[in-house]
Amino acid sequence: MKRILDQIWLRLNILLPKDNERIKILVLCFLRAMIFWVFRALNKVYTTELEYPIEFVYDNPDSFSVVKPLPRTVEVELKGGGWVLLTRAIEYSSVPIAIPIKHPDQTKKILTSSLRSTFRSYFQDVDFLGATPDSFSIDIERKSKKKVKLYVDPLKVSLAPQYILSTPPKLQPDSATFTGPESYIKSIPDSVEVSIPGNDIDEDLQKNIDLESFNSKLISISPDFIVATGKVTKLIHTRRKVYAHLVHFPKTLSVTDSACWISYTIREPFSNDLADMDFDVAVDFLKMKPDSTVLPELIGFPAILESIKLDSIPLRVCKKKPVLR
Repeated sequence: MKRILDQIWLRLNILLPKDNERIKILVLCFLRAMIFWVFRALNKVYTTELEYPIEFVYDNPDSFSVVKPLPRTVEVELKGGGWVLLTRAIEYSSVPIAIPIKHPDQTKKILTSSLRSTFRSYFQDVDFLGATPDSFSIDIERKSKKKVKLYVDPLKVSLAPQYILSTPPKLQPDSATFTGPESYIKSIPDSVEVSIPGNDIDEDLQKNIDLESFNSKLISISPDFIVATGKVTKLIHTRRKVYAHLVHFPKTLSVTDSACWISYTIREPFSNDLADMDFDVAVDFLKMKPDSTVLPELIGFPAILESIKLDSIPLRVCKKKPVLR
């Protein structure tokens, strides 16, 4: 105690002017009285509540998944000398109290009263009176694994206008292993749809898909990403003028104009491969209407077209003009 007071006196001589001896004495007396009061108070017995860290321990932790976070602290009521309780309060960040769980996946609740011997062994230098809360809720499941098939719905790929998938999207790899709580894994279907990122895609697919982004934090997925590939092709919308040929027409009759227009859609790589002869449009005299008109019919076209439409304008039947010689 004398050494502590000497150190205080030395500090006061440095901080306060030398001509303020009375102030120094008053401060020293106040500090001395306060120190005596603290020491005397800490020698008494007290009852207090302290918050302590806890840790639940069990064998083979890697074989289990904690579904809901476990409690990390407990409030204990202790009785003991002031010095000991002060030390206990200062040691809050020390090694947590280990609470053993024999069967983690079968234990749903642990009563605090059943842990009295555990707490007493940890607080041997004080009297353990009780703990709060009355019980701890436990939600731990055994880990399970499942291999799942992955697929992409081509209709859900966001392509730019006038673009299509010329080949189905391919995933590499096309399956993944899900690991997590048993109840969660059982709810996962045998096949899972994944989405290809990006909008208005106008080039061949080469996309990384993050698998971790669409699932629960309790489930790990291996691999954590896959690659989607596929061919994307632009569609060309155009029109072509073709001439219809006559069917069942008498030699003396014809139509005023056999020219017809065809609108069609074709993939860009094939756009230069078409010829007029690839289209077959016919005008059948037997289908002539009372007003002497006939609708042309499209009876043949290339299979590589995505869509095709004949602009069906009625053609008027007329007498064939004589050929001048």
